[in-house]
Amino acid sequence: MRTLLTEPLKRSKPNLTVSRETKGHYHPVVPFSVLEQLLDRPVDAATTARLTEYADWLVTEGQVAGGIGPHEADRIWERHIYDSAVFARFWAEPPSTCVDLGSGVGLPGMVLAILWPDTAIQLVDRAGRRVQLMRRAIRILGITNVEAVESDIDAVAGGQEAIVMRAALPPPEAQKACFRLLDSGGKAVLGLSRSAEPNTQLLQGFDNEPGLKTSIEAVKVLDQAVWMLIMSKS
Repeated sequence: MRTLLTEPLKRSKPNLTVSRETKGHYHPVVPFSVLEQLLDRPVDAATTARLTEYADWLVTEGQVAGGIGPHEADRIWERHIYDSAVFARFWAEPPSTCVDLGSGVGLPGMVLAILWPDTAIQLVDRAGRRVQLMRRAIRILGITNVEAVESDIDAVAGGQEAIVMRAALPPPEAQKACFRLLDSGGKAVLGLSRSAEPNTQLLQGFDNEPGLKTSIEAVKVLDQAVWMLIMSKS
């Protein structure tokens, strides 16, 4: 099914030894201080509890359904939850709406929906199976400010305030898509790579797009750098 989105959604290094509980869920020993460092603000108990519920779902039902790889459970926080939380750093205040393109099983969009409870977030993916899996997670977790939509990226409407992507498109294609989709004053953030510096040759010519300012920033997550591409439309 190909869904046309006619408009943006409106709302009416701590020790990371991982332990397995009797239910089979994985938890870092001290995860939440890292979140606060990444976000540069306190994270309340309700938010950490909801993030833990989502992490638990990812390593149980999400993994069984193929949403994450068979070896991802042991690093679900440092590689997926923390990496998704990094996106929030690039907005001084949460946007009113945000679209996660190529969301997969909700990374980073579900994490952002939990961190930004007043932001209306769309999780967009072209694969119906993944969309159904995200809808189930939304229903189980009771997250009310997010919806999963089955759509190709080229069917998403323009006028978007905020866009996030986690390796959904190569940087040059992401740049073109975001230039089309962003509203004036909007911002898009694309996750590039971990540790190794991104291939800057792929980014040459981005500033030739009138009205689109691009930059690359590295954020340290534990002992590794996470490289991000930031695009702002004037």
